[in-house]
Amino acid sequence: MNVPAVSVDMLRRVIGSLPRSIVVTDADGVIVIWNDMAAQLFGWTEAEVAGRSISTVLVPAGEDDSPPVPLDAIEAGESWLVERTVNRRDGSTIRVRAVTRVLHGADGKVEYVVAASEDLSEILLLEQSAQEATRLERVQRQRLELVSAVNEALERSTDLPDLMTQVTSVVVPQLGDWCTLHIFPTPDAAEPVVEVAHVDPSMVRYARELQQRFPYDPESTSGVAKVVRTGESEFYPEITPDLVRDLDTTPEAQRIVDELALRSAIAVPLRKHGQVLGVLQLVMSAGQRRYTEEDLTLAQAVAARIAATLDNRRLREAQARTAAVDARLAALGWQLAAAADLEQVLQVITEDAGEVMDADAVEIGLVFDAEHVHAVRAGTPLTPEAIARFDLYEISGPSAMTRAVRTGERQYVEEGDRDPMQPEARALIASPLFDGEHHSIGVLVFIWHHERRFDEFDRTAIETLSRLCGAAIRRAETSGYSNQLGELTAGMAAARTTGDVAELLRDHGARALRASLANLRLLDPSTKTLRGVIDSTLPRDIAARFQAVHLDDGLPLTDAARDDVSIWVPNPEEYAVSYPDVVPIASEAGIRATAAIPLHDSQGTVIGAVAFAWNAAMDFDAPLRARLATLCDVAAQTIERVSLYEAEHALITSMQRQLLTPLPEVGSLELAAFYEPAAAAVGMGGDWYDAIPLPDGSLVAIVGDIVGHGVEAVASMARLQHLITGLVRTGTPLEEVFRRANAMARPSDPIFATCVLLHIDVAAHRLGVLSAGHPWPLLRTPDGAVHPLTGGRQALIGAAMRSTEMAYVDLPPGSLVLAYTDGLIERRTETIEESIARLADAFAEVDDATPARTVLEQLVVNVAQDHDDAATTDDIAAMVVRSLA
Repeated sequence: MNVPAVSVDMLRRVIGSLPRSIVVTDADGVIVIWNDMAAQLFGWTEAEVAGRSISTVLVPAGEDDSPPVPLDAIEAGESWLVERTVNRRDGSTIRVRAVTRVLHGADGKVEYVVAASEDLSEILLLEQSAQEATRLERVQRQRLELVSAVNEALERSTDLPDLMTQVTSVVVPQLGDWCTLHIFPTPDAAEPVVEVAHVDPSMVRYARELQQRFPYDPESTSGVAKVVRTGESEFYPEITPDLVRDLDTTPEAQRIVDELALRSAIAVPLRKHGQVLGVLQLVMSAGQRRYTEEDLTLAQAVAARIAATLDNRRLREAQARTAAVDARLAALGWQLAAAADLEQVLQVITEDAGEVMDADAVEIGLVFDAEHVHAVRAGTPLTPEAIARFDLYEISGPSAMTRAVRTGERQYVEEGDRDPMQPEARALIASPLFDGEHHSIGVLVFIWHHERRFDEFDRTAIETLSRLCGAAIRRAETSGYSNQLGELTAGMAAARTTGDVAELLRDHGARALRASLANLRLLDPSTKTLRGVIDSTLPRDIAARFQAVHLDDGLPLTDAARDDVSIWVPNPEEYAVSYPDVVPIASEAGIRATAAIPLHDSQGTVIGAVAFAWNAAMDFDAPLRARLATLCDVAAQTIERVSLYEAEHALITSMQRQLLTPLPEVGSLELAAFYEPAAAAVGMGGDWYDAIPLPDGSLVAIVGDIVGHGVEAVASMARLQHLITGLVRTGTPLEEVFRRANAMARPSDPIFATCVLLHIDVAAHRLGVLSAGHPWPLLRTPDGAVHPLTGGRQALIGAAMRSTEMAYVDLPPGSLVLAYTDGLIERRTETIEESIARLADAFAEVDDATPARTVLEQLVVNVAQDHDDAATTDDIAAMVVRSLA
């Protein structure tokens, strides 16, 4: 082929500058020009293809059926467009589009054929990319619309059920034919609540039937339970029979899958802060659509939005719940702080503590011993008598109340469970109460009549509530015991005998320590025996065997006194080990625990011992031991003091009785006198009586009361008695006796006293009265009438006195005259006139035939011993004279 060089060169340069694959052949199809872009497209260099037929280089791929180049088009000089797949040099194929045109010579014949080719795969990719971008834009818009719709549903929901209904209705059908939403209503809920939506409403009812037939199983190896446990999504783009079999489902479950025509499924967790709040489950059923990874991503985005809303809702609910409980706890705290004693504290707890937890009832059990829990009755005083009527639960028993005390751990009875001692309760919490040593002192029981489960908030609130109530009970118990100890100390300060001390220990022990027995024994060093002070409360036959016990008798009481140690026997098992010989006696007496504590005087010497006994086993913890030690210290100090008093009292009483002269015998008169020293005030001996016959056959009877007590009062009484009787015996006019005795006593050492002088003149049938500030004598005439003798009044002895005329009244035969000191009648709760009137009523009831001595004894029993709590305890001196003539 003869082509001008310049033409070819020019053609090459033009073709080489083009950005497309250019191949030039002559009219016979021999390659003339193959530019660099053609080399890149097809893999051959120009040197490799130059001079070769185009048909041998660009061989169509085996399956390409593109028609050959139309010859008529070549002949006509037209251009044409060809798309075909050809083999490249490396054996790969490429789809190209070629625009072909012919070039004619000067003679009009075809000289060259020029083909411009391009890679169709790049164009297709660009087109596909454009289509994909359009699709992704549409999908993204749909996703945003769906998430927006979910957000709106979440925002307009009013509560959890409404939220679930709103969300599932929005998701279907945009994200599935089925939507099932499983949500745990509380963090500690065992099972989720479920809401279902379906494109076919009739299928919703069927879905609920399936839920009842196949309830939630937290141990399931697939489905919702697995997503809850793992927190990972489950994605089944294609549900095939093989997949259903691989999931190890039952034949019935496989049949249901086939009936529902389930084709594709997604289950994603509603997770927030690492906690699974529920599961969103989506299903595609009949149809060609299947879930993709993009759908999984969208489902996860929807689930995250639901989880965030649930978490915020829970947070708001928790904040509101916390604020409400805090307010109730504060109100309860104020009420408990205002409670005056333990009974009021317990009443506040039973009536108001339940509101804190919205409980239907609250019960309290207190631990008074090591064997029982005492169910407290609200409003009942905690006296031993009342406690004895409380319901008892054995600490070893199976109830939640006793388990809480026994283990020291809170007990929860939740939905589906029952407590054997509370069959009516559908839910229950038993929370133990502790003292400062973390010993169980009781238990709070909160009861609900409906089923419920307890979440972490409930557990925290119960713990706070239990601590608040436990602290109030401990504070009230401590305050109550302090008050009781104060009362005991006051009682001990007023005690005048060891019997008083023993009675105070017995009463205080029963009330404050809830002991069944308090036995005070004093040591007789000479015989090394312990003697009782008051009658024992043990059964009579047992008490008789232990009236006096030797220090070597092997009893807790004797060991405590002999060895100067406190003995603790907390239960029958310890009795059997340490005091086997005492076990039958203790069992017979109902004693199951004993504490024996030695008593010491101010020099540290053992002076006795006290034994406390209980009808149940006891935990002798540090607080109880401290209380017993304090109690016995107070008792020991009081015993040392009253022992000195009793010795003084015995001495004074002996002196007093020796100074009281025997009554004379007067033929026409019956005389009787009575004297009783006071039993509750140190220094007796101020009351006295005397009777002096006169030469004319009449009688002077005198009853007096010295102001003061003790040895000084006895001495004053003896001096005044001798002055008055001496004046009477020496014939001093009776009207002058008191004035002269007063004048004779005042210069040396004034004596202050009241005194009454009666002149009984039987022959003249008259009775004279002279009273120096003394209570009125009483005259009972034979007709039964009682007359106060108010005449002959003058100032008490010790004050300035003047002579007073004696007042005389008639004295019929058979009359009784009574003179007395104020110890017989005086009461702090009534006036002296009321006291005398009370005595007059008793005197009126006396039988005329009753001997004078018996009359006095009856009056003392009926009047003097009829003391109320405010009664004055004092000496009693009285004299009765009956006129016989």
